[in-house]
Amino acid sequence: FFFNDTATTEIYTEQIVGSVRCVQETAVKPSLDLVCVIDISGSMSGNKLQLVKDSLQELVKLLSEKDRIAIVTFCHYAKRILKLTRVTKANLPEIQKVISSMQSEGATSINSGMQKAFKILNERRYKNQVTSIFLLSDGLDQPAYSQVPATVEQESKKIESYNIHSFGYGNDHDPQPVSYTHLRAHETGRNLVCRLLLEKKK
Repeated sequence: FFFNDTATTEIYTEQIVGSVRCVQETAVKPSLDLVCVIDISGSMSGNKLQLVKDSLQELVKLLSEKDRIAIVTFCHYAKRILKLTRVTKANLPEIQKVISSMQSEGATSINSGMQKAFKILNERRYKNQVTSIFLLSDGLDQPAYSQVPATVEQESKKIESYNIHSFGYGNDHDPQPVSYTHLRAHETGRNLVCRLLLEKKK
């Protein structure tokens, strides 16, 4: 997904929340392990990062108590700011506090964020039924063109089943570093059915 600088919080939220619904769409809602990988580099400062925060605050309200969320931020280095945490009423205030605390800094290394996300997933002792990574970035990172596809290909051998959704922010957004994700969607009545396909970058 790509959002320009005039996009409202409602537009960002609708797309991100819609992606959660897509990965959970079954007769019986499956439990979800979700790792959000957030670009906090200097180019994301101001409106971009605020829109990310607003959207994530709405996203966590959608998750159920059997779902778990982790948050990784990256600039020129990556950091796990929230371990994989069950989204219970008791934990929600802390999750919201962590989201609000994000501040922009430094350069951009998308690959370091993705590596940290995969590390979290690989170290799980318990796994929920669905595994997803949400990458939120403006994509302004030239080395990621080669680094990220290589990381995804390597880590795909270790995780049995997962999907990635990428969200691009700003008029200056560069889709190339995150072009290994491709979303196909179609509507049947009121139900949006989504299938996320992993594409190896050529």
